[in-house]
Amino acid sequence: MLGVFLLATSIQASVVDSLKQAASRSKGAQKAYTYIRLEQHYRHQNIDSALYFIKLAKQIVAAEHIDSLWCPIYSNIAINFKLRGQNDSTLYYFTLSLNKAIALKDSLAISTAYNNLGVFYNDKGERPKALEFYIKAASISEKIRDKDAMALSYNNIGTVHYNTENYTKAKTFYEKALVIRLEQQDSAKIAMLYNNLGILAYFDNKPQDCLNYFKQAAKIWTKSKNHRQLAMVFSNIGELYFELGMYQTAMNYLKESRQIYQLLNDVQGELSVVTLLGQVYQEWGNLPVALSYYEQSYMVAKSIDAQQEMTDAALNMAQLYEDTKQFESANKYLKIYIQLKDSMVNADKNKSMQEMQTRFETEKKQQEIEILNQKNKLSQTQLNRQKIMTTAAVVGFGLVLLVVVLIIRQSRIRKRVNGMLQMKNWEIMQQNEEIMAQRDEIEAQRDTLNWQKEKLEGTNLHLSQSISYAQRIQNAALPNEKILLSHFAEEFVLFKPRDVVSGDFYWWAEVEEHLVLTAADCTGHGVPGAFMSMLGISMLKEIVVRGYLTHPAVILRKLRKDVIGTLGQKGEIGEQKDGMDMALISYHAKSKALQFAGANNPIYIISTSDLSVNNSLVRTFEHQNQDWKLFEIKPDKMPIAIYDKMNAFTNHEFTLNSGDMVYMFSDGFADQFGGEHGKKFKYAQLKHLLLDHAHLSMSQQKQAILKAFDLWKTHHEQVDDIVLLGFKA
Repeated sequence: MLGVFLLATSIQASVVDSLKQAASRSKGAQKAYTYIRLEQHYRHQNIDSALYFIKLAKQIVAAEHIDSLWCPIYSNIAINFKLRGQNDSTLYYFTLSLNKAIALKDSLAISTAYNNLGVFYNDKGERPKALEFYIKAASISEKIRDKDAMALSYNNIGTVHYNTENYTKAKTFYEKALVIRLEQQDSAKIAMLYNNLGILAYFDNKPQDCLNYFKQAAKIWTKSKNHRQLAMVFSNIGELYFELGMYQTAMNYLKESRQIYQLLNDVQGELSVVTLLGQVYQEWGNLPVALSYYEQSYMVAKSIDAQQEMTDAALNMAQLYEDTKQFESANKYLKIYIQLKDSMVNADKNKSMQEMQTRFETEKKQQEIEILNQKNKLSQTQLNRQKIMTTAAVVGFGLVLLVVVLIIRQSRIRKRVNGMLQMKNWEIMQQNEEIMAQRDEIEAQRDTLNWQKEKLEGTNLHLSQSISYAQRIQNAALPNEKILLSHFAEEFVLFKPRDVVSGDFYWWAEVEEHLVLTAADCTGHGVPGAFMSMLGISMLKEIVVRGYLTHPAVILRKLRKDVIGTLGQKGEIGEQKDGMDMALISYHAKSKALQFAGANNPIYIISTSDLSVNNSLVRTFEHQNQDWKLFEIKPDKMPIAIYDKMNAFTNHEFTLNSGDMVYMFSDGFADQFGGEHGKKFKYAQLKHLLLDHAHLSMSQQKQAILKAFDLWKTHHEQVDDIVLLGFKA
């Protein structure tokens, strides 16, 4: 029984408009801060817009040297990367934020940076490291007596202790946070802490304390009309009364909770409550009503494809049907339970791959930071040396001048002056010896830096060799291009990984007289994307070649099921969104019959005549002064992964004419930034590009497409992997 709180800042559309107006009127730090607030709004809605506003803020801060805003800028960039699952970049920018806060001696910013790093490591499951950063944050906030920062740190420390089942320490820190929030009269955060303390009391076997805390939280959320949290705490109270054997009271709270979830249209929340109601009625002995709730639970879980909840509901119904001697129905749901259970395996395989890649990239980034720090130290030492030498030269010049004046004006005391000069010369010699010693120290540091540089170069060479080997493995898995010429009159394959290895891939196989062919875009790029692409190729071989399938929609459905099972996807909040988008066709060369199914990715067909269309959605684009027409065959808006919508894929069927051209691609080409204004290429321009060169041979088209890409990209980096396939019937 655990209520999960997702604390987020929402900005209404009217406020966004006000912020944009304020940005247009303001200057300097105020303008940059307004852009930072706009980035915070857009990061959960439109990542491109969020990055656009943080880039504007960075330009102002860099141009006007507003050092105080670097910390929130670096933190916001880190959160952007965290939302995209790029842990190495997240850690790098959180660390930059901390280093900048330390350089500015801004205690509150340092405390905030430590808290951010704690959240990062807590989300990764590295509790000791998270606790270390939270304690540092708390120590600083206590020194500066910032109550908000203190309460936040105490709550975070309490959460780490709760996750490690140290409930006594968790309670201590939650109560310290509660004292501050009560003093501040912050009702939202007071309710959150009451709920957390109620959960701790539950696990500490103190049901009355648990109930009191939950009811205090419910009172606050009722007053503030926070319906979602109220539904959650009513569910917790109902479950607690159920465990205490007070069934009627439990049902009252649970039914109230369900009613709120229904008003909020929160199917997931309602599902948990319906299951609890079934358990209450079963314990109370009202088996028909209990069965009714279990059936509702199963149907709701099935409607949102919640695998774990479907499994639990199937088991509950199987057991209840057995208790009521309805063995046929019991056997039915027992079989469903076994099938669902078997599909929920291999959950850790992909996670371990990602952790290995994250560890590798983080260590590499840390080594680069250390080398940079060493270079900075060496530069500072050289500056100190130059300063000492300059000082020595000035002192020497002054002494010589003094001697000349004394000789002219005080010839009688020449011996005394000579003695003083000898003393000063001795001091200069001493200074020179110190300078020599410092030079020796600098040379020693240089030798150490060179050794570290050689060591890092050796490490990088080893990693580069490993990645190059991975590239050879991936290239070996890609199919032979000569196979295409036995099915198509002409063809080309354009494959440009962003890094050494690619998350995009292409694959085909012959099944009797059919050619099954796909162009796919996996989550991520580089090494993580390559792991995913190898997994996709392996699964397609199993489904198509061994399973002897040529029906695209069925292939995509089976592939989606295998991906969900292998990655252990359950559709839970915060779960990594791994999967792939792809276009897949099956082509019969003799009849020129083509079947297509797509997961988010379409195909384009260029022809001089209308297509023979059967049961498909087609958009037509015509080219000026040419007979060519481009037909876009739309895909289903679903990925090959767990998703809100899990319908069957649509199978489109066509008959091609001789000379018709088919194109399959990932989003890498259309998403490339470039041109005069640094914007995306986009699909509309890609369609015009293909139509402009439709009269050329396929090999000439490939060269024209590559040339257009290079002209567009200019000085910009390639943003994503690219695959684009073209065939002529």
